[in-house]
Amino acid sequence: MSINYYKEQIFSLERDLSDNLRKYSKTQPSLDENALLNIDNELDMLNKNIENDMNKKTLENKELNKKLESIYKKNIKLDKILNELKGENSGSLQMFQDAKLIYNQQLIATWILIILLTGTGYTFLKKK
Repeated sequence: MSINYYKEQIFSLERDLSDNLRKYSKTQPSLDENALLNIDNELDMLNKNIENDMNKKTLENKELNKKLESIYKKNIKLDKILNELKGENSGSLQMFQDAKLIYNQQLIATWILIILLTGTGYTFLKKK
């Protein structure tokens, strides 16, 4: 139940109490105790209902706080893993670039060696 509901109930009971007090104070020198006791009982029940609802909401809030704390802790762990993966990704990219550079260097060295051997072989055969 919402707070507005309880405010309306309290306002209504207070209005009934003041109406009954005015009504009975004008007509009778002594007030009707049964009406006042009924209103008092209703106010007590409303007060107990409010306390029960507040206790329920407090327990719900505690459970939500525990869940949020758990999610927050998991999020911290996941952030650490994510940062590690980002670091590994950067390392992998660097390794790929290094491997590509080494491959290109070896390819160029191989072609230079082939050209030199071909040229040397050609000049050697030409002299014979």
